[in-house]
Amino acid sequence: MDVVELITKLNEYGPVGLFLLSFISNVIPGFPAIYLAFVGSYALVATDTMHATMAIIVSGIGAGLGKLTVFMSSRALGHASKRLQKVREKTEWLGEEAERGVFILVLLFAALPLPDDILYIPLGLTGFKAVSFAIAVLLGKIILTAIVFILGKAYKSAFESLTATQAQDNLGLLVGGMLIASIIATAVIFSMDWKKIYMTYKKEGSLKATIILILELFRVLTFNLIGPGIRPGKRDSAIAITAIILGATAGWIKWGWKAAALLGFTALLIASMLIWLTRKLVLGRNTARKEDAKS
Repeated sequence: MDVVELITKLNEYGPVGLFLLSFISNVIPGFPAIYLAFVGSYALVATDTMHATMAIIVSGIGAGLGKLTVFMSSRALGHASKRLQKVREKTEWLGEEAERGVFILVLLFAALPLPDDILYIPLGLTGFKAVSFAIAVLLGKIILTAIVFILGKAYKSAFESLTATQAQDNLGLLVGGMLIASIIATAVIFSMDWKKIYMTYKKEGSLKATIILILELFRVLTFNLIGPGIRPGKRDSAIAITAIILGATAGWIKWGWKAAALLGFTALLIASMLIWLTRKLVLGRNTARKEDAKS
């Protein structure tokens, strides 16, 4: 069975299929969040608002219950095993942080496709309050599935606008694009320095933390060309600016200002990737020359 057939089957089973997929994907520690790709793909076949709302809530609850199971298992293990006493002592700070701001830490990890088991398992071991955790993780997972579902709908609308065809006629292409987008988004989020963002929020407030979050996003997307404390050289800046101008101009001439913004940003990302690749190649050659000189 290919991915398209699986999405069609999910549509036939309705929210029950999404619930089971979301629960299983989240109850296994360290398992990739592949259910999000299917939630986004499910948006391609959801026919009405009630259907979509039910899918979001049920998938979010399934994901939340999966993580709650992981948390409760860790909690029971922490209380039962004396060997984990040292682990409990080393991770007590997590419980203290969450006590002071449960909807800042737990909900943040739940509402983003982060590797949340690295937080939830230690929280369970430290004996963090189960009710507070359950509220935060369920709410966060519902928010996450809603965001992914909305993005899936937006992706579908953009595809239909650009190709002038119905999404149902190109379901395979759409699902493939959704899976690729999910992988890229997960890689970007994993690469961001969330500790820096959280500590900035804790010390300097939400406004400064939001700025750092945006800069961190630019740092990852532009392959460390733009970001907090990063100043690109004159050559790199010239290349980046030229790419933005060319991309924006092409988009403006062909489709208008929305396409100009999108293509300008895309051109910046492509230019950043090329700069990064060039640096890697040059660095590799220099390293090889140094090794040859030593030998």
